[in-house]
Amino acid sequence: MGWFLIIAAVIGLIIYMFNKDYKEDLKTGVLNHGGMQEKYKILVMYIMSILPTAKITKLTSSNITISTPASAFYIDYVGGSTEVSVNIMLPTGKISKRFKFPNGYPQEKMIQDIENYMEWEAQKFESAINQNGYQYIK
Repeated sequence: MGWFLIIAAVIGLIIYMFNKDYKEDLKTGVLNHGGMQEKYKILVMYIMSILPTAKITKLTSSNITISTPASAFYIDYVGGSTEVSVNIMLPTGKISKRFKFPNGYPQEKMIQDIENYMEWEAQKFESAINQNGYQYIK
C-alpha cells in the first residue's frame, strides 16, 4: 500500500511538472504575442484568402481551426513548434498533410511550403487524369 502511494505521488509530480512547463511555453510562445489569432495573423489571412467561404470555427489558446464544408486547416502550437494540418475533400479523394515548423519559422515560408505541397498534389492529379482520364469522367 505504501509503494502505491509513493508511485502515485511520483506520477502526480511528473504530470504537474509537464503541465507547468506546457503552460509556461504557451505563455511565452503564444499568449505574450497576443494569442493564436494575432501570432499567426499572416497565415490565417492567407488561408482565409484562398478559401473565401472559410470561417474560424475553433479558437483556443493553442489552436485555430479554419474550415469550409469541404476543407479544414488546423494551426496548433505544440511543444514550442507550429503544426499546420491541411484536410481537403475533393471529388477525386482527400488531401491530407501535416506540416511541422519550429517556433519562430517565418509565416511567409510556412505559406510557401504549403503552396508547394498543394502544387505538387495538383500536378499529381493532373498527371493521373492525363494517364487515366476516363476514370474521372462520369
